[in-house]
Amino acid sequence: CWSPAPDAAAITFVVFPGLFRDDFAAFNAWIEHLEDDVFAAAEVRPSCDEAGARGGRRHPQQHLAGDADEGATTVLADAVQLAGFHPAWQYGGLDPEDGVHFEKRAPHPTVSLVRTAAIRDAQHITARIAVDNERTLRDLDPDDLRCRFAALASMSSEGRDGDGRR
Repeated sequence: CWSPAPDAAAITFVVFPGLFRDDFAAFNAWIEHLEDDVFAAAEVRPSCDEAGARGGRRHPQQHLAGDADEGATTVLADAVQLAGFHPAWQYGGLDPEDGVHFEKRAPHPTVSLVRTAAIRDAQHITARIAVDNERTLRDLDPDDLRCRFAALASMSSEGRDGDGRR
């Protein structure tokens, strides 16, 4: 079941080595679709099956809005925040050479799912982290950032075929 418990994982990363690898625009459109259409419509019900109630492994029970199931539900978008990371991430409106783009770059297309409760609980430090990250990335040489990112991407791809599989 969906667990609002504080000891539940706060962040989950899902890596898609072969999905939209060379097409940032398509990846970005897919992320927007997930946020606007899927997460906004999906509901989670914080009720567990027997194994979950006994403390065993819990499974999400997602229901589309309008299902006949009764009981308290939460819109998934209110429970989980989604963020995309991509090898060619570009913030709109920034100079293409701005180091801040690297804040959202990853060797492979990646989606992070963050419990909104964890974000609320950490608000006092998240704003400072964002400011520090921006300052640090802008202080670094863009060519050095590109070189380091290329090395990281190369290491993450070693031993993989074209689809990212070993």
